[in-house]
Formats: sequence, C-alpha cells, structure tokens
Amino acid sequence: MLTILEQTSGAASPDLTPALNGLAELYFYARRYTEAGALARRSAAVVEAGLGGGHPLLATAPQDLAAIYHVQGQYVQAEPLYYRALAVRQEGAGAAACVVAVTLSDLAEMENAQGHYGRAVEHYARAVRIRQDAFGMDDPRVAQTLARYAAVMRKSCHRQEAASAEARARAILAREGFQ
Repeated sequence: MLTILEQTSGAASPDLTPALNGLAELYFYARRYTEAGALARRSAAVVEAGLGGGHPLLATAPQDLAAIYHVQGQYVQAEPLYYRALAVRQEGAGAAACVVAVTLSDLAEMENAQGHYGRAVEHYARAVRIRQDAFGMDDPRVAQTLARYAAVMRKSCHRQEAASAEARARAILAREGFQ
C-alpha cells in the first residue's frame, strides 16, 4: 500500500503520513523498533517539508519516536520528543484536547518509570481532568487514567488520595460492566 501511495502521491507527499505513522505503529507493536523509528522520522520530515513545523500531524512522529525510546529505557532521548509532541498538540488542538491527554499519560508513564513520581502525578492529574471534561466523569477512559494515577500516587506515599482514585476507577468500571 505504501508503494502505491508513493507512486500516486509522490515519495515526499504529506498524504503519506497516515500510512507511514500506521506502519510505524505496527512495527512498534511487533517490537521492530529500528523500522518503526525510521518510518516515524520519515513521516516527520514529510510533514515538516510539506505542511510546516507547526502542523498538528507533526506531533505523531515525535510521539511515536518517544514511545520507542521509552520502551527501550532511553528516557533522555524520549523526554524532549514527548514535550515536542505535547507542544504541537496543545497549539494545534488546544490544551484541553483528548490527544493532549494521551501525550500527558505517556509522559507520566515515562516519569513513573524513572521514579519521578511528582512529575508523573502532575501529568496524570491533568490527563484525568482533560478526559473528564471530554468524556464525562464516568467514562472508562477516565477510569483507566485514574487507575494509573492512583498507582503513582501510592508510590509517592499519597495513600489516601490513591485509595480514593482507585475506588472511583473501580466504581466507574463496575457501572460499565467491567470487573
């Protein structure tokens, strides 16, 4: 499919970015990080050349690259890419957009993995607020973020707040039929 798109649109067309990003994601989940990274870098170059540095599509490639570095424990490389993706998403979609919550959650996971619980809590708290505003207080996506937030709160010795967030997440999931 990528070859057909390259032939019809051109190898440097921004129309390729969804295919490049999708293929990068497939490689990521297959743990083929070298190929995933190459596609994500190509996607970023195509978007930047064709649409400019501030285009919202430009957030996907750094987010993908950050995730690759993150799972490999290369946090120094991952962090600026996550923040770049966050800045582009906030500028393009607004600070309260759901895609911003995704990046914040990924940042929180990276901070948690490094033992930076205070920063992880901040990112998760903001992601929870965004998801509540977007989906409502009782949405399973809110519960998922709350559960992760609670786990970090517990690690940072905020046991009472962690228990409250866990209870709320469980209640949401129970109402939705998840056990």
